[in-house]
Amino acid sequence: MISAYIKEHIIEHAKEFPEQEVCGVIVEDVPYRCTNAAENKHEAFVIEPDELDLIVGYNDIQGVYHTHWKTEQSEYLSPPDICNAKSSKIKYILYHSAFESWDLFDPANLANPFPLFIDGSPKEVNYYLKWPFVYNRTDCFSLLRAYYKGMLDISLPDFPRGFSLQETTSSSWNLIEENFQKANFRKLEFGELHQKNDVIVMSLNNIQPHHVSIIIDDNNTGLHNLGGERTSELFVYGGTYWKHATRYICRHRSFE
Repeated sequence: MISAYIKEHIIEHAKEFPEQEVCGVIVEDVPYRCTNAAENKHEAFVIEPDELDLIVGYNDIQGVYHTHWKTEQSEYLSPPDICNAKSSKIKYILYHSAFESWDLFDPANLANPFPLFIDGSPKEVNYYLKWPFVYNRTDCFSLLRAYYKGMLDISLPDFPRGFSLQETTSSSWNLIEENFQKANFRKLEFGELHQKNDVIVMSLNNIQPHHVSIIIDDNNTGLHNLGGERTSELFVYGGTYWKHATRYICRHRSFE
């Protein structure tokens, strides 16, 4: 969560520059302002590396913050923010001054990609329902990682997916198959029956596999996040449509 002290600091920083993005870092639970070195400070932020070295020294950065101020700007962290947080393993915080809203992404917290909005126990199925589809944050693979970590205490590695959902619909995109083997999954052989905690790898566009669902019980109940206007939901795995969309089924070796 974000402490009241850090929130007050960011709000005051934003008030001093009401029509540009401000930015800073958090070191040892203390927020520090940084100069926005972006060419277009109204729509982007860049932290000057030399200035950052002076602030941080030999300490570790706990978080990076920045602001949005235009009503047409999102109240959520952008895809590049999420990618940067994952690659740096540092929390990212966004304050939207027009909406007075906050967003936080902690790449270390696999089971809760929206800690300011998702409540409940990660040991309960309902916890994983009604998540909005946000690419690389609460998309189908992110939901799989969260479920495996929260329900099964198994940490699945992430893999770089780029900034855009459209990348996954190209015929050259095949990162699911490439990375599932690295994540300790194996494909079921022809004729093997699926079971609880297996992962169904699908293609919904008749090209390459790009969607995953989790079988969560012995009654063929699946969990996934399809995207669009829909949120994460349960469904019954079976019937012509889902079977046709299935490319293969994977089992984590923990459940052999």
